[in-house]
Amino acid sequence: MKLIFFALLGLNAAALALQLTVWKPEPAAPERRAAVATATGGEPLVLLSERESAPPAPAAARRDEIQRASFGATMEGRDGERERLCDMLGPFGRLLDAEYMVESLAAMEVVSSVRQVAVPEGVGYWVHLPPEPSKKEALKKLREVQAKQIDSYLIPRGELANGISFGMFTRQELAEARLSDMQELGYPAEIREITRTREEVWVLLEPGQAQSLSPELWSELLGRENGVEKQQKYCSGVASG
Repeated sequence: MKLIFFALLGLNAAALALQLTVWKPEPAAPERRAAVATATGGEPLVLLSERESAPPAPAAARRDEIQRASFGATMEGRDGERERLCDMLGPFGRLLDAEYMVESLAAMEVVSSVRQVAVPEGVGYWVHLPPEPSKKEALKKLREVQAKQIDSYLIPRGELANGISFGMFTRQELAEARLSDMQELGYPAEIREITRTREEVWVLLEPGQAQSLSPELWSELLGRENGVEKQQKYCSGVASG
């Protein structure tokens, strides 16, 4: 019996030594963990060390990208809203008619005021002589030009102040013909392209005032004035007056 006991004890000791030194359990591969997680309907378990070193999953990266794009669009939208729109009535043929409209609106507790609005009319071509050093010399040059029966006048202000104008033209070919005539007469004329504008009379409503009147009342008010309509314009383009 003692012999059998010691034989069994030796076999157990040998098996323990073999387990500790030779055989080690194989760690689960990432693919195997992912397969198990998919089969069970959950997400794969990841060690903290692996999570810190691993790149973000494609779905999460895409989600972050969408969130950043949405935030940028929101900021861009807010910037675009900084340019306000103003409610305006016009154009009025006479300043007096615009003042009557302001009084009518005031009787309805709508605050408004008259404004002069510069409306672009297109491009003009200005034929002129360069400015002289002083007004005295400019007047001398003007007398010289007019003595030759040339239609001209002194430019009183602006970048071309003290220059001599030979006319403003709406068509470029007419301006070039005038330029050629002046140069043949010995004058170093030039052409400047400018934006032509005209002044219109409008009635500007204070923010939020237009909503206090019903569409029917607006139709009645605008029907009193021929050619007058209600519009919205950028507030920055409305000149004070």
